[in-house]
Amino acid sequence: MAVTIHDVAREANVSITTVSRVINGNYPVRKETKENVKRVIKELGFIPNETARSLITKKTRRVGILVPNISNVFFSQIIEYIETLLLENGYSLIIHNTYGSPQREISILNHLGQQNVEGVLILDPCSENVKNNEYDLFISKMQMLLVGGMCIDNKYDFIAYDERKGFCDALQYLYGLGHRKIAFVRGQNSYSYDLKEAIYLDFLEKHNLNYNVVLRVKRGNRLSIVKDTERESLKLLAKTDAPTAIFTCNELMAAGVIRAIDFLKLKIPQNLSLVSCDNTLIGEITKPKLTTIDLKQKEVSEKSVHLLLSKIRGEKLKISQYTFNTSLVIRESCERIGAYEWK
Repeated sequence: MAVTIHDVAREANVSITTVSRVINGNYPVRKETKENVKRVIKELGFIPNETARSLITKKTRRVGILVPNISNVFFSQIIEYIETLLLENGYSLIIHNTYGSPQREISILNHLGQQNVEGVLILDPCSENVKNNEYDLFISKMQMLLVGGMCIDNKYDFIAYDERKGFCDALQYLYGLGHRKIAFVRGQNSYSYDLKEAIYLDFLEKHNLNYNVVLRVKRGNRLSIVKDTERESLKLLAKTDAPTAIFTCNELMAAGVIRAIDFLKLKIPQNLSLVSCDNTLIGEITKPKLTTIDLKQKEVSEKSVHLLLSKIRGEKLKISQYTFNTSLVIRESCERIGAYEWK
């Protein structure tokens, strides 16, 4: 039979209220009494009922996290960092996949609100919901923080990685290697994808490049995106006016390009240069290793947890919107081409 708070109170010869105060730390208790209660709790193996405690303290010590798809290694790494930090601070984590759906994202937020979570982190929020101010309804119910690419005109609290610099550096790197036919691969419903495409089009205009190819591969964070990108890449590379370089918005897409190149009996970077984004394990284990954009997952995770917990504690913050710089990591997947190949 499970040990109850009544058992602890009886064994420690104190009231149930005193035991509750020791457990919750919400009222001062004499040092000797507190040590005695803690000793009895340990000896009896008493485990507090978190649901009952939350009814008293109004604090569930639960945080929700919304992610486009946890199967994307980039998000898995961030969640691993975040969960470790939250556990160290006494919080548990509830994870939900949105699959890049604006409607599902809102439905999950409604569900988390009913569970009385104290805070929510939304990784790579749906651009439609940000633009339409859909999060306004939930701000009064829970502390909320958006985590992802730079959000233009975003009024909500966020932690972002400035993809603009990293992406511009990547395009300039390819341009410096002689590439003038650069294709761009993206997914749907993401500020990150929208931002990269805008930068891509702006880069083409500034450099007077007429080669403009944007491959849209549906939801960009499912494992199925590998096959989708492979299929679309095969169609693109079969054309007479095929690109000499491809930039993909994540490394799952890059894996699809690599499969297409392998199927065609071509090689990277000899026949095609490839740049991706995220700097995950995938980029390290592919052959060749991927040149990619480092989005500082660990630093972003640490800052996100710090800011969210500060909001939960009611602390006044000087900065509620914070952006990390990104950087290009040059590896093996790009190579200079001669003028006769691209003119």
